[in-house]
Amino acid sequence: YKNGGMVKYQTKGTVEGRARDRFRSYLMEQEAGRDYISRKRSDTRKPGGGYYKQYEGGRYYPYKMPSEKYYTVGYGHYGPDAQKYTKGVNEAQALEFLEKDMDNAVRLAGIYVDQNTKSPYSSDPDKSFADLDPHTKYMLADYPYNLGKLSKFPKFTEAVLTGDTTAARQQYQRYDKQDRPIVKRNEAFSETFLEPWIEKQRNTNQVALPYTPYPLRK
Repeated sequence: YKNGGMVKYQTKGTVEGRARDRFRSYLMEQEAGRDYISRKRSDTRKPGGGYYKQYEGGRYYPYKMPSEKYYTVGYGHYGPDAQKYTKGVNEAQALEFLEKDMDNAVRLAGIYVDQNTKSPYSSDPDKSFADLDPHTKYMLADYPYNLGKLSKFPKFTEAVLTGDTTAARQQYQRYDKQDRPIVKRNEAFSETFLEPWIEKQRNTNQVALPYTPYPLRK
């Protein structure tokens, strides 16, 4: 993966497969919750006037956030190619983008963990991203999928790689351009990835720290 190739897994019925399924389901809801995007306007004009919704008539249409350089389509597929899908993409195409983007997010997470000097693994030849369990890999991969880079969260990554659950809880949250917590994404991430990871650390005695569940909003 370090040279830019796609990450290939034999996943069916494996721990890796179950972790990937969880990551996929999480992204499908967080990046393109159907109820939400069916109400949100895209930036794709209709032939008779007006705009398509981001999801309308069984197809996903490109939209552009004011703060972003490129367009997004489907399940968070972002980049210079997204704008060209003015006729929309169907579910099969959206899922194909999703799988490729998931692989790329894992690849980017792996590069950061193994090579960035802020990662504790970069200076330890006996440790590698490849040795992490699938749940932890996908937990870290959510950041490059959603934000483009894992390097924006060096303290959280260090906490995960060193098993520091207290620091992980303190450093995982995402904030918007106005420095406000992105509550929905943070809570979903905590519930899906962070708290199960903390529970595993506690159960395997990797870290001897008290465990207090994160209070998710209802």
